[in-house]
Amino acid sequence: VQQAAVPRKGCGDNCFNRSCHTTCDQRVCPSGASCSNRPFHLLTAPRTKTVLTENRGWGLFTTEAVEAGAFVVEYLGEVIDDNTCEERLWADKTRGEDNFYLMEVMGNQIIDARHKGNHSRFINSSCHPNCETQKWQDGSTGETRVGIFAIQDVPVGVELTYDYNFAHFGGEGTTSFACACGHPLCRGTLDANPERTRNYNRRLEIQWDGNGYFAGTVLSYHNKTEKYQVLYDAGEKEYVRLEGAGAPEYRWLSPPTNPQPAPKGGAVGGAKGGKDVAAAGPGEKKKSVRKSRAKVQPKAEALAARAEGTA
Repeated sequence: VQQAAVPRKGCGDNCFNRSCHTTCDQRVCPSGASCSNRPFHLLTAPRTKTVLTENRGWGLFTTEAVEAGAFVVEYLGEVIDDNTCEERLWADKTRGEDNFYLMEVMGNQIIDARHKGNHSRFINSSCHPNCETQKWQDGSTGETRVGIFAIQDVPVGVELTYDYNFAHFGGEGTTSFACACGHPLCRGTLDANPERTRNYNRRLEIQWDGNGYFAGTVLSYHNKTEKYQVLYDAGEKEYVRLEGAGAPEYRWLSPPTNPQPAPKGGAVGGAKGGKDVAAAGPGEKKKSVRKSRAKVQPKAEALAARAEGTA
């Protein structure tokens, strides 16, 4: 005679372990077999399928409705240390690889899902996602694991997304990834802080000491100093503040390449009458970053990115 399954209704919202993002150890949990706060591998995940998207490579779509707060999938892959991670990032950069599947769980512990993983590696980034990453501790093993959970109801046939929130390493001038999520309020970048890519790769001319205008390209924007790093066509690099007192005369030669935040103080246009000389129009075509397996707070070096989980 087959024994009836025990309803798993124990350890709900009032469970202390659950509130701490820790799964119960069922060997000692008072709820016993009825405990619902189980490790990821014992949870029932919704049915999904991979679909080739128009401009973001493969994506993961629902084939059944998912409720807000529901577990979607665990981020699985090969667990490596910082040294191995850096070696692989440089190797990827040398090959010109622009797809990454790295999720940083904690210091010196990164999940690499490139060769060993599951379908979680196909989840794309969005500025307005329907999922989020969460770090949970397995109460029976002490291991920290990364799970992906829905933050809103997701109907059938909708792509599952979370925000990669890239945080770069290797200097302020490292390469940024353009976001291709297509949301009306897309911030234009996968960076956690879109300010650093303000006017990135935009052409301009700056006048110095009445000696004429010098053409260059914006490499980065530094939030603390409020200065742009500009690479002049002659080969020199300089940090220069384009807004505020003491700013030089300048003019833009190309339209914005991503959505621009308003200058501090609400000013519009450049300092000292700086103005656009290029016709206004849509920014350059967004680069598809199909999979930079990000973080839960990723770090990236030039074309490389890592991810770190959020609790």
